[in-house]
Amino acid sequence: MKTSLSQTLCPECDEVLSVSDSVRLVGGSGLCSGSLQIWDQSWISVCEGALDLRGAEVLCRELGCNAPSVLQGELSPLGQTFHCEGHESALMDCPRSRPKTCPSGPSEDVICSGEGRG
Repeated sequence: MKTSLSQTLCPECDEVLSVSDSVRLVGGSGLCSGSLQIWDQSWISVCEGALDLRGAEVLCRELGCNAPSVLQGELSPLGQTFHCEGHESALMDCPRSRPKTCPSGPSEDVICSGEGRG
């Protein structure tokens, strides 16, 4: 369920999960960890290996978190969807190859090192 440009809600738990209107991390221990989902008319899980370290840094920064401490699939040479240079302000600003979503396969899991300071 999408609400505004600044908040997204978890349909299962009705709590604010992120500060982005286009990406979120779900199923983690807080705002800064979980499986990556992107908004494309609905929330879609992104496959493991879709991000490299620069992409994870952009994602963590967009969500108001510190640098990534864990990125599952980081070394995967196949399936990378987001090709970030690291200076982008939002993950969806990064050049992308064909969208790769995983309705039932392993999702891209990211753990940022914690909430950033405002």
